[in-house]
Amino acid sequence: MIAALNRFISRSADRCRPFYRLLHKWKDFQWTNECNLAFEDLKQYLAKPPILSRPEKEEVLYAYLAVTDHAEVEQRYLLLEKALLAVEHATRKLPHYFQAHIVVILTQLPLQAIMRKSDYTSRVAKWGTKLGAYDIKYMPRTAIKGQILADFVAEFTEGQINREDTMMTVMTIGMENVTHWEVYTDGASNRKGAGVGVVLISPEKLVIEKSLRLGFSATNNEAEYEALLVGAQMVKHLGGRIVRLYCDSRLVVGQVNGEFEAKDERMKSYLKRVKGVLSLFESFQTSSLTSISMVRVHSIHVGPSWMDPIIAFLQHGVLPEDGAMAEKVRRSAPRYWLSEEQKLYRRSYAGPYLLCVHPEAVEPLLEELHEGVCGSHIGGRSLAHRAMTQGYWWPSMQKTSQEYAKKCD
Repeated sequence: MIAALNRFISRSADRCRPFYRLLHKWKDFQWTNECNLAFEDLKQYLAKPPILSRPEKEEVLYAYLAVTDHAEVEQRYLLLEKALLAVEHATRKLPHYFQAHIVVILTQLPLQAIMRKSDYTSRVAKWGTKLGAYDIKYMPRTAIKGQILADFVAEFTEGQINREDTMMTVMTIGMENVTHWEVYTDGASNRKGAGVGVVLISPEKLVIEKSLRLGFSATNNEAEYEALLVGAQMVKHLGGRIVRLYCDSRLVVGQVNGEFEAKDERMKSYLKRVKGVLSLFESFQTSSLTSISMVRVHSIHVGPSWMDPIIAFLQHGVLPEDGAMAEKVRRSAPRYWLSEEQKLYRRSYAGPYLLCVHPEAVEPLLEELHEGVCGSHIGGRSLAHRAMTQGYWWPSMQKTSQEYAKKCD
């Protein structure tokens, strides 16, 4: 009976816990006072079922999550996994609400960030794929209003959530023999936008590249400062203690080293932020790229592309103002993954993730695959397939590849 009425019983794992022990074939089971109290509480609860009202058309529904430690099958799951499983169970038990309405999950757990991680468990990836089919949004729980929510909190509130259980595991690099990191930065700005590029070289000579587009208008010097901030913060995030930064702007380097004075208010603000970040290191050195051998920095694409709305949604949860475009981006976003280096990848269930190619880089890529050292002047369909096998993807691959192949003499 309990199994049949499970969906109508709030906190069924706690209410029916004494009876669930029978499922484990407990031979010494006895009908104790605890069982009697649980049975009476269950009868009273079923005798006063909650009354549900039909939601209005296009009404936004709000859902609250609670996870207990007594879930029988999922005891080994982490707290975040239990919360995601609760949402997945809700979509299976109440599909008519999720299919017809926008559902906002109010929780303090970073569920949305967990589902976007590519290195998490397979069950989380499976749940993320299922939940991506619904219009579900995740928001932090702030104000507490209404008697229903008050009863909910009174019934479910336990101790504070341990931050160690909710934070993502961050890979740190041990540095017993303290050696320095090298950071090469570059920034660029034009009328279309601004971007930064960073190359990190670890003490083990591991090269890490990162490029990103700034979401605001900036001058060249401001872009150089942004690049310095990104590079220094990455090194600190990876556990670096000593850093050497190389920038191709002599003005920025001179201001950081105290050789030049920052007069503009925005330059003063950037200089203060950079010095604040650099003060976290045991030692740092800032030099100009003009006096050392140049290192290749990630090429910066500042032109707009089809990837920008998807990246903005995955990174900040921002959707375009146009309703149709916003709906398209929201439904297509689960098919993509944004790496820590701000690179967009197309998810693949039968193979590795595919790197999304900027429109400005499509033609050089096809030229290399079609006419390069290993090129074989293949047809358009084979050319598109070869690009995918090499780990690249962009919209209308077949059409672009066929048009390029027709130009071949």
